[in-house]
Amino acid sequence: MHGSVKHKLAWSSPIESTSFDPVLVTLAEGLKETMHPYAFVARQGFVELLQIPNSGVKTLPVLSKIIAPIRTALSHSDNNVSKL
Repeated sequence: MHGSVKHKLAWSSPIESTSFDPVLVTLAEGLKETMHPYAFVARQGFVELLQIPNSGVKTLPVLSKIIAPIRTALSHSDNNVSKL
């Protein structure tokens, strides 16, 4: 969902019931995106998933899968790539 100024994600199911594997992994891989709406969806979705209660418990099993994509995004030469 987006307007002229404010953009937000609309989850089709409760975000608390979202499976972090593969959703968080896919969003982490998308952090290297530079084109709208892909960059927005990856950044916003990644942040929203990590903000839910007890997200640490759900993140631990996929941690090894998201480290490399996060490292790739942070070391990207394009300054427009995600800087969470």
